[in-house]
Amino acid sequence: MQAPDATAPKLKISKVKDFLRHGEDEVTIRYDPKDVVNLKSNCRYYGEGGPEGAVLLRKVEVKAGDGWKPYPSVSWIDGEGDLELYTCAIIQDPDGSFSIKASPLGVPDGLLIEEAKRVGIETHGIMWRLDSSS
Repeated sequence: MQAPDATAPKLKISKVKDFLRHGEDEVTIRYDPKDVVNLKSNCRYYGEGGPEGAVLLRKVEVKAGDGWKPYPSVSWIDGEGDLELYTCAIIQDPDGSFSIKASPLGVPDGLLIEEAKRVGIETHGIMWRLDSSS
């Protein structure tokens, strides 16, 4: 039997609401909590007086059947009306934990999306409209 690789990343598995794909269901994600990157952003995700920028997970995967597939660490969400335009991201909190945070409604964070794309982080863009014919 082969010994476990001591250098292999320790992946954390969590269940979260599927906000980054604008879903309501709970999904299972996995990530290496040490594989993070500090990016510039237009919004303050740590509150007034908190640090600028945001610490994002470099790679997140979602359970898909018997396997795993890429899951966004940051999403640009464009709904109906100006106040339904925002950015949502999995951000490292000051205590080292992770949570899903959003920019203020009506204030999407284009800089964070561009910075994430630049370093190869999975991003997602969502445009949704209510069907007015029903």
